[in-house]
Amino acid sequence: MSKESLYSKLIEYSKNGRYPLHMPGHKRQRKLFDFNKAFVGDEDSFNKLVNKPFDNSVNELNEDKEISVYVNNQYDPFDIDITEINGFDDLHHPEGIIKAAMENASDFFGTRATFFLVNGSSCGILSAITAVTNIGDTIILGRNCHKSAYNAVQLRNLNVEYVYPEIVEGFNISGGYKPEEIEQKFVEAEKKNIKVKAVVITSPTYEGIVSDIKKIAEIVHGHNSILIVDEAHGAHMILSDEFPTSAYKLGADIVIESAHKTLPAMTQTAFLHVQGDKVSVKDVQRMLSVYQSSSPSYVLMSSLDKCIRELSTKGQKDANEMLITLKKFHNRVKNFKVLKVLDRSIIGKNSVYDFDISKIVIFLNMKLRSIEKDNVELNITKLNNTVSSNTVLSDTVLNNTVLSDTVSDKAEINNAKLDNAKTNNTELSTDKINETYDGKYLESILREKYNFEIEMCSKDYVIGMTSICDNMDEILRLADNLVEIDNYIADKIKDKSLLEQTNTEILLEKTEQVMTIYEALLCKKEKIDVCNAVGRVSAGYVYVYPPEIPIIVPGDLITNQMLKKIMEYKMSNLNIKGIDNEKIIVIKR
Repeated sequence: MSKESLYSKLIEYSKNGRYPLHMPGHKRQRKLFDFNKAFVGDEDSFNKLVNKPFDNSVNELNEDKEISVYVNNQYDPFDIDITEINGFDDLHHPEGIIKAAMENASDFFGTRATFFLVNGSSCGILSAITAVTNIGDTIILGRNCHKSAYNAVQLRNLNVEYVYPEIVEGFNISGGYKPEEIEQKFVEAEKKNIKVKAVVITSPTYEGIVSDIKKIAEIVHGHNSILIVDEAHGAHMILSDEFPTSAYKLGADIVIESAHKTLPAMTQTAFLHVQGDKVSVKDVQRMLSVYQSSSPSYVLMSSLDKCIRELSTKGQKDANEMLITLKKFHNRVKNFKVLKVLDRSIIGKNSVYDFDISKIVIFLNMKLRSIEKDNVELNITKLNNTVSSNTVLSDTVLNNTVLSDTVSDKAEINNAKLDNAKTNNTELSTDKINETYDGKYLESILREKYNFEIEMCSKDYVIGMTSICDNMDEILRLADNLVEIDNYIADKIKDKSLLEQTNTEILLEKTEQVMTIYEALLCKKEKIDVCNAVGRVSAGYVYVYPPEIPIIVPGDLITNQMLKKIMEYKMSNLNIKGIDNEKIIVIKR
């Protein structure tokens, strides 16, 4: 590993008093931000912890300038936010300190080449796919891939053969990919004399599910194709053998990891790894220059460099301490009465090859039927907000609207039975109420009562992300708080006859592609009511954010089942993108 780090060189440079006649425009001043005082509190403390960035003897105009602060061994990022000045290399043509930093990273991970990404894993996925394909090629794509993979498909006008992950029984989340199904896709393509240029899959998933990458890689390479793995949620897996093995150690050709998700690195930072000899490193680097900013942040790049150096010295030790805590966490929650926590017991089922224990995935999905209540008063405005005004699909669609007269099963959506409710601020008294305990309930109680902000909330579960930087006492506090929540709900449902599991449907329905994404986006479009969209061809994306996995893709034939799922999410107040004011974009007839 090279002796000089990018971070330390930036710190040293910030002390030299050289006036910046270059971007960025903040010129290391902070008057608009009060950045320094936010670190140290009162002004007296601020003035005691100063380190002037410029030498006043060099430039007398500096006497009124705000001064830099060094607190807890961390420099103000304004002081090290520079551009490509002399001696600091160029991310797009690395020859000096950035090249050395990326080589250090490659040595640490054990890859052929590792690139720093400052536009997140999204730019890495875009670069990887476009680096190994040409216009009109065919790829196999995991249907639960991130939207950035679909953007790459659009830009290259690629033909796509989808593979669908299995569903984890009892949890209704995406499991692993069946290697046999990927093999079958190759066989079907070859019968049509179609060359599959690449396979793109996600492993681990948001929930920590890992597929059998080694077997999949053998299949892909057996058909002379390229395996690209979106491992955005697995950058930490290098730190211990108790974590799943990274895809670049199991035969994947290109692997993209988000450093900022699970490692001590700043938001937007990521790595792209190239492994083996099937992919041109120069082609990947060329595409990275297309999708990455031409003014990459030195703060972000130094964050990646410092991250690697820290991991090299104490990453394994910190990971071991983290794993000890996570095992304690799982031991404390193993006797839940109502809640369920995802764990390694799912391995070996539904193509789940491994599970990343760093993900805390807590399931709650049930409601109580007709519980007798005395003097229960509900604010109708608040109730309306829950089921209507906070959803895009409001009364027009929810009021028992049939999605399409042409659909045989004519799915109907319940309107939450507000028929007798007044629309003003009067209160409604009732002796019965249905109570639903779900992901939104968990998110809310963890935030408002226990002061935890979770990573992601879905209809039936929440995800908490952990890392080596966590306060391990807080992880154990979470376990104890979850036990409290579990006991509270269990106490309310002593009468088991009142308990019912809410109907959760599979997220990813097998779709019919009428045309490619590129072709669909070139067509004339129109916005129509969602309730009239069945049988139409989508001209836009519809997805839940996070995690930005499309439910509907441009070129898809819209089905009743898709819209039912979207409405279900809306009724759970999840953040649906792609539907505005009950309208969806379709191809104009």
